[in-house]
Amino acid sequence: MMFQTKNTHKETAPQKESGRIVWLDDLKGFLILFVLLSHSYPPIAYRRFFTPFFLTMFFFVSGYTFSVKDRFPLFFVKKCKRLVLPLFLLGGIRMSVSFILYDRGKGMSLFLERLKGLLLQRSGHYDEMWFISCLFVSCMIFYGILTAASKISSQSKMPVLQNALILLFSFCCLLAGFFVIYGLKVKLPWETELALIMTMYTATGYLYRQYEKAFDTHRKTFILLLSVVFYTFCVPMLGDDIDIHMEKFASPVLFLFLSFLITFPVLYLCKALSRTMLNRPLSFLGQNTLFYFAFGGFIRILFYAAADRMGLSNEFLLSAMCALVTAALLALPAHLVHERLPWLIGLSGRKHNSSP
Repeated sequence: MMFQTKNTHKETAPQKESGRIVWLDDLKGFLILFVLLSHSYPPIAYRRFFTPFFLTMFFFVSGYTFSVKDRFPLFFVKKCKRLVLPLFLLGGIRMSVSFILYDRGKGMSLFLERLKGLLLQRSGHYDEMWFISCLFVSCMIFYGILTAASKISSQSKMPVLQNALILLFSFCCLLAGFFVIYGLKVKLPWETELALIMTMYTATGYLYRQYEKAFDTHRKTFILLLSVVFYTFCVPMLGDDIDIHMEKFASPVLFLFLSFLITFPVLYLCKALSRTMLNRPLSFLGQNTLFYFAFGGFIRILFYAAADRMGLSNEFLLSAMCALVTAALLALPAHLVHERLPWLIGLSGRKHNSSP
């Protein structure tokens, strides 16, 4: 399937290394550190700061790498290999380990509840792998958006019409997602209501890829710094009731505003980091995001058990230390899986960037 915007991708020249886009891996590595932090019992001050961007920007990455060169059946199969297979494989391993370590005395009924949660992926119902199912559904939705926008604009002599339709349809999906959460108040299978919202971030990444050269040429340091200052000033207004996984956005309008406001400062920060000594560790984390997402919680349990024995209780310091310790201790098993069992994390090789 051909789309009018396809040729615009040739205008950009991302920094690459061994077929991968270097800064994109660094961005995913930067984000997964905040995912680990979010799993490390962080104080609310931390949560307010990173919640507007640490997951939404993964969907931005998904949009940036989004390809529509395949017809839907082949696209669907590829996404199943990339996301659905790891969801059940990693989720099955995680579920089994949790049952052996913590739930053996609670009977098979709890195991069956966990299995049901893994299969249905409904928010708050043993959906530990929720991020992967949400990402998969958002990809399906966005493919439909691109298809519809292409067909509607195919007879038009205005190339900008397709991009306008992509934004319009994505925004409608965002509104539909919030309506399901706050209006209908239901939990759909496979995190569909949250995937509808995240489609807007997928669209942002997709459109940024087309105009990347123009954005990078005209970006202004002062504007980026001002965005960071304004973001930091507004973050306390989010309040305490904020958790994307549990579909709690505090003030949805403020959340959306802050999440888009901080996107480009984070983006350009990671582009800068890709040219420093931090590139290597961030790139490694970025190439193993699914593994860290699946198993980071087990290290947290051990870390806090050790912290309790030592009498440590500073939540600001401990949560940050826990995230870094988790990143370090899981590095070896993550590397082994990446090299020996890449299919376990949805990879068929190491040459191509793809969404987490």
